[in-house]
Amino acid sequence: MRKNNILFILPDQHRGDWLPYSGDISTSTGCEALPLKMDSLASLMENGVTFNRAITNSPLCAPARACLASGLEYERCGVYNNDFCYPLDVKTFYSVLKDKGYNVGGVGKFDIHKPVMYWGKDGWLDQLSTLGFTHGIDSEGKYDLIWSSFYEPRGPYSAFLHKEGLFRAHAKDYIMRYFNIHEIAPTTLPDYAYCDNWIGQNALTMMDRFTKVDKPWFLQVNFAGPHNPWDITASMRKRWEHVEFPLPVGFEGDEKLNMQVCQNYAAMLENIDKNIGLFIEQLKATGQFENTLIVYASDHGEMLGDKGRYFKCVPYRGALNIPLVISGPEVKKGVISGELAELCDLAATFAEYGGGSLPEGRDGKSLMNIACGHDETIREYQRAGLNNTIKNDKPYSDYLDLECYKKRQTDDEYIEEYNKELKLDLQGVSAKKFVFKKDWNCVISRKHKFIKYATGEKELYDLSSDPLELHNIAAAKQDIAATMENNL
Repeated sequence: MRKNNILFILPDQHRGDWLPYSGDISTSTGCEALPLKMDSLASLMENGVTFNRAITNSPLCAPARACLASGLEYERCGVYNNDFCYPLDVKTFYSVLKDKGYNVGGVGKFDIHKPVMYWGKDGWLDQLSTLGFTHGIDSEGKYDLIWSSFYEPRGPYSAFLHKEGLFRAHAKDYIMRYFNIHEIAPTTLPDYAYCDNWIGQNALTMMDRFTKVDKPWFLQVNFAGPHNPWDITASMRKRWEHVEFPLPVGFEGDEKLNMQVCQNYAAMLENIDKNIGLFIEQLKATGQFENTLIVYASDHGEMLGDKGRYFKCVPYRGALNIPLVISGPEVKKGVISGELAELCDLAATFAEYGGGSLPEGRDGKSLMNIACGHDETIREYQRAGLNNTIKNDKPYSDYLDLECYKKRQTDDEYIEEYNKELKLDLQGVSAKKFVFKKDWNCVISRKHKFIKYATGEKELYDLSSDPLELHNIAAAKQDIAATMENNL
């Protein structure tokens, strides 16, 4: 009997509480209900299990995706920050599925070799095969697209934009947005060339190819949104310009500007949802919907103004908590699970679902028993961390053939170089304002969150009475803090 397929949808920087929850669920987590338009994801939630306390193992792209691939928590994944490539000798769940007879595909931003800015003009490198992929269109991230391909394309999406004559205007637009994070005006790109729509169309093509072969398949769709900058097309902006959102927790600043950012963030989510709808339509049209497990998650979240911050890298709920939905054959319908799931659990989940195992990924726990309705406690503590001060000063041994494409300059240096030609007037609130440089580890129980910084600072939050993490009680509750610290 043929195994079931797996469709894994992984947007970049989708925070966990920005899901189409009903009002009572949002209220129970300390949040207001949000006017999101994500009908396809809402349907997956209604027909599946949503883990509303899921976290990433690290709120930064490369380490998060390394934890996902390996089934290892942050301290053991081998990728400390975006200065590291995924070590090819660390076994992945992709290779487990490949060994079990799956076609293993991926489309979009993989972020497995972040500092090496080359993806192949068609999105394929031999290293992808080593990791376990049989098919792939690995593409540039939002800003990596600009740093890598200003002069000539180094990946499939930049090649597409250059071919269409759209790249230079897009580069100007992105550099302007880098220096004004509140910029919400529509992108210069038409809808068909918008990155997530390009990713979605390539995913549909790969899925169509898979469905014509008598072989089970796994497809990971790595959307670029809703990651900053908040670039959306004119048609996307029009639908959201009058929609109201609640103010962020502990927000300080211009409320109107923040509202506009939230509107664009919601528009990116709606657009991703539109693409999910197209995936589901194609699965149904090819008769494979009923035998396909669909999983939706994100690599990390986004602060969106909470605690006066944007972006990621911090140990707070906006950046750390992620959506995690499992829907498909034999999965219970309409369940909200409070189990302490982590992103790395998906490695064990996918490996088990494909008929294999990943003992090397010892930190990840399969979520399939819970998804199928069985009571199970997978862990007592969640763990996450980030060390941004470690730099890799060695050659990337797995990418020696591509060392010449290593990122050589800082973002500011690239912009200074390009602006000699572009001569842009760069003003506004720069993304640099929200760079977070502290190193930290945290541990989360069902009731508390404890954070310890490399500087020695400590934070403790009572999640039952303070789910929004507003009151640090580390000094007042030193006994609880000590217990939590022992479980880091």
